Amino acid sequence: SDMPGRLEVQSIAGRVMAFRDHGKSFFLDLKDETGRIQTYVQQDKVGLERFDAELALTRSRIEVSRAISRYNQAVGVLP
Repeated sequence: SDMPGRLEVQSIAGRVMAFRDHGKSFFLDLKDETGRIQTYVQQDKVGLERFDAELALTRSRIEVSRAISRYNQAVGVLP
């Protein structure tokens, strides 16, 4: 049911093409084989605790992805 002010949880996946942290909000651009999507998380909409958790999780996933990419390049998996 659609309730005013209620957030709907969605799952998305893709390659991180851009990440922009603006203090109390951040943007994340994802791309997969079907296209591109931009997410926007705003602290005053989700609350401080949830915002901090989402930001930390996003940053950790980006760092893991970068580390895997660097490893793959080092062993010749990626061009």
